Amino acid sequence: MRFIRAFWGDLNNFNQRHRYEIIESANNKNLNEIVFVWGTENYKFIKSLGFECNLISEDSTQYGDDYLYDSDKYMIHKLMAIKLGVESFSEVVFLDWDCKQLKSIDDNFYEILKKSDSEIQMPLYIYPNNYSEIVLNEWVGIPQKEKEYVLKQQHYLEKYNYNWNNSFVTPNAGFVFCSNSNVIDELIRINKNEKIGIASEEMTMVEYSKRNCDSVIDYIKRYEPIVCNAKLDTHFNQKELNELISSIIKKDLYFQHI
Repeated sequence: MRFIRAFWGDLNNFNQRHRYEIIESANNKNLNEIVFVWGTENYKFIKSLGFECNLISEDSTQYGDDYLYDSDKYMIHKLMAIKLGVESFSEVVFLDWDCKQLKSIDDNFYEILKKSDSEIQMPLYIYPNNYSEIVLNEWVGIPQKEKEYVLKQQHYLEKYNYNWNNSFVTPNAGFVFCSNSNVIDELIRINKNEKIGIASEEMTMVEYSKRNCDSVIDYIKRYEPIVCNAKLDTHFNQKELNELISSIIKKDLYFQHI
């Protein structure tokens, strides 16, 4: 089993947030990660920090170059990184750059993941049903593109979710365990057919998981990883969701997605 990460796009976007996250991860690097990279300059930068890297394409946005307007294709980069990882290493744990390690990896970590019958695991997070209203009321001077994103996110959350406690619950792809590349192929197929326009790697997991799950509780029992939480308790009413999850499965946290 290998830990993998990915990067595509422009390191200078979002006030260079991803650049700083990558540097921070390099300063605390002890996971023997391999990074799947799109873009020659991105590859040079990440490799210079000491990461093992695999350059997938010289094109930094091979599948789509805009997180809003090409969003049904944009996150295909992440799904392809997971697919390539599984094809190379059989089992992988994919981590976003803002998924933080809480304690050292040991045999127990691997045993926990392998105990599950599920070939893919993603933790759950939550948005209130009036998410866009809350954000747009509180974010003074929101840029037009971000406003469009929030409204589009609301639209797709209403369509792809587990409804619980007057909230939309969806998987969070900041942590993904996968042991079968066919699952990723199916997520890509769903995304292509549905043309999911926001967080396509997460919304497709909603559709995929509903083949086996009728509720949040069903999802928790089948696909929620014991070793990671999707969000801190301060994220909307994530505290209540985390409490529900902990009442169903006993968490042993090695990672926390911020």
